[in-house]
Amino acid sequence: MKKFYLVLCSTLLCFASQARELTFYIGDTPIENGATVEFTDINVEDYGDYKEVTMAPALYVSTDLFTNALSVTATCTSGQTIQLCAGGNCQAGTTVTKSNVTISTNQKLPLQFEYIAELDGDEEVPVVTAKIEAQDGTYEATYKSYTIVMGKQTGVTLIENSPELTYAEGAFEYNLTAPAAFALYNTVGLQVLGAQLEGHGTLAADGLTAGIYVYTLGSKTGKIYVK
Repeated sequence: MKKFYLVLCSTLLCFASQARELTFYIGDTPIENGATVEFTDINVEDYGDYKEVTMAPALYVSTDLFTNALSVTATCTSGQTIQLCAGGNCQAGTTVTKSNVTISTNQKLPLQFEYIAELDGDEEVPVVTAKIEAQDGTYEATYKSYTIVMGKQTGVTLIENSPELTYAEGAFEYNLTAPAAFALYNTVGLQVLGAQLEGHGTLAADGLTAGIYVYTLGSKTGKIYVK
């Protein structure tokens, strides 16, 4: 009888191990295993001769059972240097692995994954592609992965978003409660676009060369990056 219980307990432990489940998230949205996710929220700080570029998607991983043996790997398949923290000291490289990561049951662990670079003023912001993988210890059944593509976009990107001004399909879309003058300037201060805007509508923005621009909308200012 004692032997029977030992066998039963062993079987249940094995079952529990196989039931362990990992789930990736971007924000609050689950990511399907093997999926490709696009992230286009780029922060560009322009300093004239150079610019600082940051791509930092809110990536998480969760598990249905407590573990202190989680392994997370980020591999930049496009060759850039990336950074991964995953609940501990941050590490940078083209491939980063964090081992023996602790995560509590049904809690979302921030991966703190990001691409940060200093580029020349006229250098184009790259498309950064990375494969994210995770596995709980030696349990191969828990292995999950997906690919994230960051910066894959064309046209105009608002660096400083405003509820009154957005960009979509080659044009600025505005929604104003009062009339306002709009002006767009390049980095040497030359005005390249201007209009008096009122109410709701669109303003064509095609024909702009790549680079950083500053805009004014009434008393407000902001920046855009044209890729």
